[in-house]
Amino acid sequence: MSIRERRIILRRIAIYVLSVGLCCVLVYYGRIDAPRIWGSLKIVNFLVNSTPTILSILFALFIDKDLEIRTKKRWKIAIVACGVIWSILLWHQQTLADKQSNEQIQGAVNSAVQKSIEHSDQKLIPLQAQVTDLGKNLDITEKTITTALEKTKTDLDSSIGKVGKPEPPELAKLQVSLWKEGQDFSSDPVLSESIPRNSDGSITVQFSVRNISSTIAEEIDVWVILCTRCTYSKDPEGFQKIVGNAEQERAIHISGVLNPGVAYKVFSVTFRSDIPSQQYAIGFRTSCKNCGKIAPITKAMVYVEPSLTPQL
Repeated sequence: MSIRERRIILRRIAIYVLSVGLCCVLVYYGRIDAPRIWGSLKIVNFLVNSTPTILSILFALFIDKDLEIRTKKRWKIAIVACGVIWSILLWHQQTLADKQSNEQIQGAVNSAVQKSIEHSDQKLIPLQAQVTDLGKNLDITEKTITTALEKTKTDLDSSIGKVGKPEPPELAKLQVSLWKEGQDFSSDPVLSESIPRNSDGSITVQFSVRNISSTIAEEIDVWVILCTRCTYSKDPEGFQKIVGNAEQERAIHISGVLNPGVAYKVFSVTFRSDIPSQQYAIGFRTSCKNCGKIAPITKAMVYVEPSLTPQL
């Protein structure tokens, strides 16, 4: 094998190795950068604009008549390949240009639509607020009118119902108060009093019943209730024990009427207790024919003054 043939073989091997290495590099970097390069209109424009320059250089450096037959075929294939690539680049350039133009148009349309929507929202917000306020005012007005109509209807019904019917009479009201000399019945009732103990150790309490209403009280009932450990020294005048009531309770029925503002006679209650205490509670209840119902228990406190002499 001659030296020339060896050089040709080594040259081919070197070309193949370089081609394989270049392919590997292109494959490695192309999978990342190829989509970006292929989708870039600037890069495609550069390739399209530079292709005529490359072709002119090829035509200038290589002369067809001085080439061998094999080299001529390769040269023709290369020229055709350059033309095909140039056509592809031109087609792709136009595609990218159309795509970019559509994107710009779509962006402009979207921007115009967005601005129009924002402008409409800005105009509609005050209008919506006014509509909301108007709705609230209408609701308030409706409620006011409805309330006024209902009140008017109620008043009319009440007035119509009262036509020809007398007003119900005022109920009588009785008040119990401990009695003391010079008592002013125009003031509040006396519900606490200091009383000396009797010589026999018993305690005497005086009280009265007064009509504090502006109507006559008829058929009056009065109850006296002592504390649990207290007993009556004797039944109060006119009072008696009602069958079934507690031992500490006595009652009296007053026939006739008690005029407004008038107090009945003073009652006396004498009792004793087996508890050595200085204060005792007494309860009173009242009722009458036209009082409506039995009044709640009125509680009075009796404070016993200490004895000055020892008890026998």
